[in-house]
Amino acid sequence: VTITAGQTSADVVIPVLNDNLIESTETVVLTLASVSGNSSITVAAAPANSASLDITDNDVAASIAVNSGSPQGTVVNTAFASPLVAIVRDSGGVALGGASVTFTANGATASGSFASSSTVLTNASGLATAPAFTANTVTGSYTVSASTPGVVPVTSFALTNTPAAASRFAVTAPANAVAGQAFNVTVTARDAFDNTATGYAGTVR
Repeated sequence: VTITAGQTSADVVIPVLNDNLIESTETVVLTLASVSGNSSITVAAAPANSASLDITDNDVAASIAVNSGSPQGTVVNTAFASPLVAIVRDSGGVALGGASVTFTANGATASGSFASSSTVLTNASGLATAPAFTANTVTGSYTVSASTPGVVPVTSFALTNTPAAASRFAVTAPANAVAGQAFNVTVTARDAFDNTATGYAGTVR
């Protein structure tokens, strides 16, 4: 910066760039290091030789939605083929990077688990991709929710755990029977985790 003859001050213009990333408050510090052109003037001692200002982020998440990975199903005890991907946008519909998104499995019986931490950040396209998700050993449908701070409601992925191939047969019959009267015996195909193997087709002898 140059202070010309007759002036006592000069302005320094600091451009502040706008982006679509959610960021913490940033601080700019301007420090006078040296003076040239007039040997009789020196830089003031700290802290008078510097000034600082805080830049507050103007990107605020307003919505979260499923981008891909819903609905889908997989066999129990295996990973889902498609990753769970959510997208975060601001109030103008612009995708936001740097947003924290937490994925939560909601099933009480049928459910699953993530391979690593289920809290991730959106990329520059506003997309948050959950770690690999593996079904547990119980069949059924459930949801995995995705949330980001300050946004209600959350969004949900519809998932289903399907039975594995039949590995055994289970037999059930009445505890009592009356002489001369027929009764039913039920044979059920079950997988290795004791789920009913609905896809079995064959003859039981």
